[in-house]
Amino acid sequence: MPIKEFSTADLNTISRTNSVSNVLKKINGVGSSTEVHVFLLAGQSNMVGRAAFDSGTGYPAGTLQYPQPTGYPTYTDTTTIAASPPLDHWDENPGDMGLALQFTIDYASATGVRVVLIPAADGGTGFVSNHWNPGDAQYEHAVDATNALMAANPDWIFKGILWHQGEADKTNSNFKVQFHKMIQQMREDITVADQNTPFILGQLLVGGGGTSVLNSAVLTNTPTYNYQTALVSSASLTSSDNLHFDAASLRTFGTRYQTDFSGLSNPYPTAETGAVGHWIFGTGNQLYIDLTGSATNLTENGTTPTFDYNTLQIAGQADGLLSAITEPSNLTMCLVFAYTVSGYILNGTLTTSAVSSNGVSMYISNGLWMNERNGFGNLQIATTSDLSSGYNFVAMSVDSSDNYIGYLGDSTSTTVISGTGSGRNASTRALSVGDVHYNSFPFVGTPKIAEAIFFDSAKTEAELDDIYTRSVARMSARNITVN
Repeated sequence: MPIKEFSTADLNTISRTNSVSNVLKKINGVGSSTEVHVFLLAGQSNMVGRAAFDSGTGYPAGTLQYPQPTGYPTYTDTTTIAASPPLDHWDENPGDMGLALQFTIDYASATGVRVVLIPAADGGTGFVSNHWNPGDAQYEHAVDATNALMAANPDWIFKGILWHQGEADKTNSNFKVQFHKMIQQMREDITVADQNTPFILGQLLVGGGGTSVLNSAVLTNTPTYNYQTALVSSASLTSSDNLHFDAASLRTFGTRYQTDFSGLSNPYPTAETGAVGHWIFGTGNQLYIDLTGSATNLTENGTTPTFDYNTLQIAGQADGLLSAITEPSNLTMCLVFAYTVSGYILNGTLTTSAVSSNGVSMYISNGLWMNERNGFGNLQIATTSDLSSGYNFVAMSVDSSDNYIGYLGDSTSTTVISGTGSGRNASTRALSVGDVHYNSFPFVGTPKIAEAIFFDSAKTEAELDDIYTRSVARMSARNITVN
């Protein structure tokens, strides 16, 4: 039998994988035309899997893993090895069987692809104990290992993050903010991921010793308030120690993870057509990422807002979020906010009168007002009695000829004012959410905001009606009822 000569492609494969068995498979045509899909496995011990391997079906032929110690901490070595129980997480025990086993079996069967796993879970780790916040060792390892492996194998496809964790944070009151920020930051820091990269998390053991009302609520709420995520049910799953799933349950759990991954159905909302900036706020958008994808992410000015699942609360006077959008001559600003009676600026470019002779804003001061300095001036859109004690959709539109509309949405009787001012005088400042530019009494309140949209066009009343209707639907999906 003649000796097969190595081609350039074969030599590249050898260099990239450092795995003789994989090279031989490549040379002999096994998987040579098959896509390779990569998954990051992260969290704590139930992702590692503490049950002993059940001696059932193992990983499909060709499944690889990137062992945790191999790259850590420099990641100059990106050697992969065959996947077998236990995967090489931080603290696996001999014979550990994780949920990733059945997930991989089902996923490979459904898709026909080869799977590569990055095991990065660590038992007992949490946010309160400084393991999974950005900058913590376990978080940085998960990101760095993924980036290194994908850089070394640019033809592989990163498909998503499988997560199981929460027991360590059963009494952590900051868990929802920390966990939701990590999801967004991890998608940002993994170079081959984006904010639409799937993040699949598992429910904790029902009634288990690591399960509390607090951590269960955070996980349950994640798919509602953090897009492109799914919560995998642990209903009917069992445990031998009241904490870790048993082997049979890990098989079932893995199948459920694959099913929920394949059926993921809560994508990011589509930005308003023509918007130059569109943000939905809450714990799931602590990076202030713009739905338009126009690189106009907001930046904090002053104190960091306080986050709830579906809103943020600006700290007060001279605090707010600054966009990269210079006030245009034709402008529409839309906002959903929770009304309180104290005075505060909702958005815009308005400064104190001693500082500048231009600028626009919507603000609360004994009702809803809008202002264009040296243009149409101060105009009241709605009185206090017009505003809902809950959430309101408000908008201001002005064109280059100083034709204006002030708008308060209402399910029964929308409030609208309109007219023409004395002349448009746009500022050179960037539009803000909250009070960035105006640092003076009486605007010292703390507005709670759910959505903000900026356009570089002046919308008509009919167009504002349509935006209002769509905003009501977007907010309803986040359990906010807009008046």
